[in-house]
Amino acid sequence: MIKESLSTVTLNVTSKCNYNCSYCASCNKEDLLELKDIKMIIDNTVKLKTQYLILSGGEPTLRNDYQDIIDYANKNGLITVLFSNGSQIDNVAADYIKENINIVRFTLDSTKEEKYDKIKGRGTFANLIKTIDMFNDKKIPVNLNIPVNYDNIEEIEDIILFSIDKGIQTLRFAPIIPSADKHIYKTLLTSIFENIIKYEPFFAFPDFKPVGSRDTFINAVSNIDCPGGIISININSNGEVTVCSFFDEVTEGNLKEEDLFDIWFNNYEKNLNQKCKVIDVDIGELLSEVLTDKMWGYSAVRKAISFWYTEIAGKEKMCYRGFPFWQLYFSRKPGE
Repeated sequence: MIKESLSTVTLNVTSKCNYNCSYCASCNKEDLLELKDIKMIIDNTVKLKTQYLILSGGEPTLRNDYQDIIDYANKNGLITVLFSNGSQIDNVAADYIKENINIVRFTLDSTKEEKYDKIKGRGTFANLIKTIDMFNDKKIPVNLNIPVNYDNIEEIEDIILFSIDKGIQTLRFAPIIPSADKHIYKTLLTSIFENIIKYEPFFAFPDFKPVGSRDTFINAVSNIDCPGGIISININSNGEVTVCSFFDEVTEGNLKEEDLFDIWFNNYEKNLNQKCKVIDVDIGELLSEVLTDKMWGYSAVRKAISFWYTEIAGKEKMCYRGFPFWQLYFSRKPGE
């Protein structure tokens, strides 16, 4: 029996990108979705009661019609999220984004220019800084996506300080490491807690109710299933539909052969009660190890966990990569 609606659709509108990041999996996909196909997908999201449309790639702004896609999504009442490297966004595009896109998220691999440029190409770090500064001048909130790997796991504090300095709205850490490497997840989570304690005044924890104990929070996290194929879905630029943008091994169908509603409906029961196929780590056990008595003793940690618990409590499904403790909110506003 279907209880949920398809809340979030991630649409990779192109596999083309002007950067060549080694960890990106989109470069081996064909671009088969024309504007009319994408409009049909958006029409289906209305039927599926979708709230969020995430435009990703490749680099979405390389499509000449990316603004047409956004306009059509807005016309149909979707909350639009743009994942971009920022390289193609000039003053005119930024003004359009300010008026028409709800959330913009840039990728930051490192705060060290040499390391960043080695991953993406010469001059790319300077270009990102220029784009962030332009957004701040225009008071457009900037959100950052941080692909966490063995090369930058020691840079968490630097990334947080960079974000404070640049007036970033949110940071989202996205590990791109072997799924069962518990050590690096533990290192990341420990670093997040340590920096929340160290820089507490710079973080925002809005609208939360105090959580009674560590166990209450850990139990809530431990009992959550994967939302892939149920309340969220991923569409590749070749029309393939998968449960997750990080798990391409199994396809649910292809939009060149079926429409989105039918693909979602026909695979719904199969995807019920699934656990994450990407992060093969017991999150509850991980939290138990990190949240020691000493860590729990800090008011900043209890405040953060209360906020995260408010986000998680009562949820049966949530992406492990989307858990709120991988995301930090800052109190400073753009342009301040």
